Amino acid sequence: MQISFDIGEDEGRDESPALLRFRTMAENAISMEKLVEDLEENLSDVKKQLNRLKTVDLPDMMAECGMSEFKSETGFKITIDDFVSGSLPKEDERRSAAISWLENNGAAALIKSELQMVFEKSQHNEALSVKADLENKGYAVSAKMGVHPQTLIAHVKERMRNGDEIPLDILGLYAGRVAKIKSPKSK
Repeated sequence: MQISFDIGEDEGRDESPALLRFRTMAENAISMEKLVEDLEENLSDVKKQLNRLKTVDLPDMMAECGMSEFKSETGFKITIDDFVSGSLPKEDERRSAAISWLENNGAAALIKSELQMVFEKSQHNEALSVKADLENKGYAVSAKMGVHPQTLIAHVKERMRNGDEIPLDILGLYAGRVAKIKSPKSK
């Protein structure tokens, strides 16, 4: 059975108590879905504003004031740290350029190779026993080289601390400064 109703319909109809409770619950659910949607949109906007404050506005203002650290009277502490973020590019051509740069600049040990094969469910036992000569057996094999993002970021941070020029765009990374805010300890 399908019963339809519109919010705001004339309440003068005879409805069973269960149907009245259902109507109230449905209206609450619809109202809450709209509220969640609005809150998520507002949260997204607030996160963007906070990110700009922490990565652009506060670091720039503190640099303008010649500060690298600030402590408020209420116990908040703001420090400026450098950051690097990102991962190797996904596009094959850009990824190859990043891998080549790492190989040619003393970071070849960071590079790992990944071999992936796809087997049907019925080939599970065969998948476990295949160890060599994969193409000769007719399986589609893909090989990919890469560096774990955290390993790459740690390496680049170290090189930057040493004053090395790093092509962040080639490596799929970006760097900046961020304001780290510590709240006072609650008692």
